[in-house]
Parts: sequence; structure tokens; C-alpha cells
Amino acid sequence: MFKKIDHVEIITDDLERSVDFYTNVLGFTHKLRQHIERSTLGVPLDVVLLDLGGTAVELISYTGATVAPSPTGEQLGYRMVNDRRLKPTACE
Repeated sequence: MFKKIDHVEIITDDLERSVDFYTNVLGFTHKLRQHIERSTLGVPLDVVLLDLGGTAVELISYTGATVAPSPTGEQLGYRMVNDRRLKPTACE
């Protein structure tokens, strides 16, 4: 049974403006801020983790990389923790 959303990742080109919106307008609180010098794209990455009632928003900003626009089709992402009864399936 689906119980809650753990977190949502949002890629932004204006990290500080996004943090301001989520904290000052929507009421999220800061949980973590991290700078990664070399991401998997080979460029610096900044991450801010915000929380509201147990649901987190992870704001991500890349420096020096072009990020593809959002997909136009539907997508679903979920995480399952250690439930060996489930079989992985491919989906688009």
C-alpha cells in the first residue's frame, strides 16, 4: 500500500530563488545544503534539502551544464525498500 511521498527532486537554474519560494512562501524548512564539486555530469552541483511535514523537496542546481527540459510524457518514480517479494518491471 502506498503510504507517503518521501521526496521530490527539482532541478532549477535559480537555486536561491527556489529556496526562498519553498521556505518563505510554502513554509518548508532547511534540512541540508551540500556542494558537490564534481557531479556525474562532470560539473559542480548544489543540493538543498527542504522538509514540510515529513515530505522533502530536493532542489538541485548544476553549474556549467545544460539540463534537458522536463519530459513531455508521463513519468512515475518510486522507491521500494528491501521487499524481496516484488519483481522489478520496466516502465516508461
